[in-house]
Amino acid sequence: MSKIFRFKFSEQILVYMQEFTRIHKFEEREDFKESWEKWVNDNSQIILDEQTDYLFWDLKEMLKKKCIKAYDIIIEKNLIKNKNLNKDANILV
Repeated sequence: MSKIFRFKFSEQILVYMQEFTRIHKFEEREDFKESWEKWVNDNSQIILDEQTDYLFWDLKEMLKKKCIKAYDIIIEKNLIKNKNLNKDANILV
């Protein structure tokens, strides 16, 4: 099963995309495609900023998940260790 990634565009890029759509909505398919390619080239910095934001948030989420997993492992090891210490203490008594 493949993963589905959902995200929202930033307000900044949405404004630009909405403006582009408003201007070019009545173009034929080929003309629209050419306009889109030109828009992407003209707005490459905005697109790059948007990509950077997604990479940052994706890495941040991945790091958070790894920290939670590490925390769970530490807690589990401590519980096992404490159970073993309690068993050893009961044997000594």
